[in-house]
Amino acid sequence: PWRRWQTAQLGALTVGVRQLWRTLEDANPKLTSLWSVLDELARSTTGPIAIRCHSRAAARATFASLSRGERTPEQEALWEEMGERITVTTFKERFFAGEYAAQVLTGAPPPWLFSILVGQEAVVTHVLCYGIEEEVLRRQGARWAETATDWQRALCRSLRVAEPAPIES
Repeated sequence: PWRRWQTAQLGALTVGVRQLWRTLEDANPKLTSLWSVLDELARSTTGPIAIRCHSRAAARATFASLSRGERTPEQEALWEEMGERITVTTFKERFFAGEYAAQVLTGAPPPWLFSILVGQEAVVTHVLCYGIEEEVLRRQGARWAETATDWQRALCRSLRVAEPAPIES
C-alpha cells in the first residue's frame, strides 16, 4: 500500500520504524518512570498491581518491554519478583472494588474515562504523564471537582441540609 500511494519506500519505512523503536527502547521516559514506580511498589505493596494503557497495542508493547525487552539486571530481578502479580491492561477494563493494591496509568486518561482516577478498583493510583498530559489532567480534575460540587450542592438544597465544603481536585 505504501508504494501505491508513493509516500514512502517500504524499505525506508521499515528502517525508520526500527530506528524509532530502538530510540524508544533506549530512552523512553515513561518506561523509565514505570520501572521506578514498580521498584517503589515492590517495597510498599504485596498485592496485585494493574498497569493500564490507552490501547491493547500499547498494553502488549508495555508488557513486552517489561517482560522481555532490553532490561538491566536489576530490572530483570524486579520482573522476576513481581511479574506474576502484574496485570497489563487498558483503561477501558473494569474491575471489582479493591481488586488491586495499586494501579499505574501510563498516561492521562481521556475525559470519558476519568472515573478510573477516582474509582475504587485500586487502593493507590500512580499516573505517568508528560507535562502537557499533566496540564490536561489538572483541567479534567478541576472540571470533575466543579461538577461533583454542583451535584452535591443541588442534593443539599433538595434535602434542605447545610452545604459541605467544595470538593478539591
